[in-house]
Amino acid sequence: MKYYYLPISCFIISLNLACAQQENPPNIELSDESDYYIEKIVDGIDIPWGMTFINNNEFLVSDRDGLLYHVKNGEKTAVKGLPEIHYNGQGGFLDLAIDNNFGNNNFLYFTASVRGGGDEGSIQPCIELIIVIIILLA
Repeated sequence: MKYYYLPISCFIISLNLACAQQENPPNIELSDESDYYIEKIVDGIDIPWGMTFINNNEFLVSDRDGLLYHVKNGEKTAVKGLPEIHYNGQGGFLDLAIDNNFGNNNFLYFTASVRGGGDEGSIQPCIELIIVIIILLA
């Protein structure tokens, strides 16, 4: 039995040293002044999911329920001509990005859940990359 005292003692000492904390942790300074503020630009979007900026005054916002909004100077308008989006659980109208040459071609890339192949009763959502030409923004 006396042969077990040394390993057990070494284990307890090493455990104590491993759990030792620094006596002077770095202080966290809290500031009363913030460099940011919250400003509501537009409301009435149920579940905003993705957003991409066209310029300083315009951006596009995807709503998970399958809607796309064009926001310009605080005014939102719905963009028409999108495919039917299937939204349920984690699926829906997800992220979006504009093309690098958007000013000339108006290409918008987005991911969305759409109905897969199969009969009417089965829903097989899949994520697809889709290119849409936004004519309403031109």
